[in-house]
Amino acid sequence: MIDRARFSDENAYIWHTTGLGKTLTSFKTAQILAKEERIKKVIFLVDRKDLDSQTMEEFNKFEQGSVDVTDNTSVLVD
Repeated sequence: MIDRARFSDENAYIWHTTGLGKTLTSFKTAQILAKEERIKKVIFLVDRKDLDSQTMEEFNKFEQGSVDVTDNTSVLVD
């Protein structure tokens, strides 16, 4: 995942099933990528409100204040 982001301009996705550590994996990946000079922003997109709440709660357990929330596309662009 890290190499794909570092050395490619192509998109990628990861498919996991329940209980395999998706949240921790995505948190650590985002944390590593956020330190990359070439990468300006890491966006974690979820498709359900319940998953959104769960992810925010877990990310903040890993590192308090690590999640910035918006529902405004302009804020993401800025």
